[in-house]
Amino acid sequence: MKSNRVKLGEIAEIRAGYPFRGQIKNTASGEVRVVQMKHLNAIDGVAWDELVTTNLEGRRNPNWLEKDDIIFVARGNNNCAVCLEEIPGRAVCSPHFFQIQITDPSKILPCFVAWQINQAPVQQYLASSSEGTMIRSIRRGVLESLQIVIPEIHKQKVIVELSARVNQEHILLQQQMNNSRAMMNAIARDLLK
Repeated sequence: MKSNRVKLGEIAEIRAGYPFRGQIKNTASGEVRVVQMKHLNAIDGVAWDELVTTNLEGRRNPNWLEKDDIIFVARGNNNCAVCLEEIPGRAVCSPHFFQIQITDPSKILPCFVAWQINQAPVQQYLASSSEGTMIRSIRRGVLESLQIVIPEIHKQKVIVELSARVNQEHILLQQQMNNSRAMMNAIARDLLK
């Protein structure tokens, strides 16, 4: 079977993050966690234990983050996507994100879509389609028009598993580098006393 190409907007609902007005206040009695840009990267995912908790104000019903949602950083220079494999409690994302929900995950895996968005060809498309001079921004229409390739589901699963292994290797290598730096700093401190 040959791979199909579709626009992301044809296979997913794409919504903006929760429209906070002004700064997001960290409240000890807050009932909702908020994912912000500083809490996320394509390799580690979301740093759930670093999120602020707050109470939502306003009348708009929030689009709660759900398992298998993809959150996409729409502002700045790191327009990565992360597929949410777990949500520890009620959470929303800030307005700097788009929340993407795949309408039929039996045909295309959300983690595969996130992987595809993070690859060089799509990142080049996003960079060339971004707006703004100081802070880049990706419009919803650009994301909806993004061409997504849909191979057979077993091939998607293999790619997602391989990507997870590569990410794990990256994390372990980073830990080794940090340990080596700490060891060299300890040697230097001891030597230069």
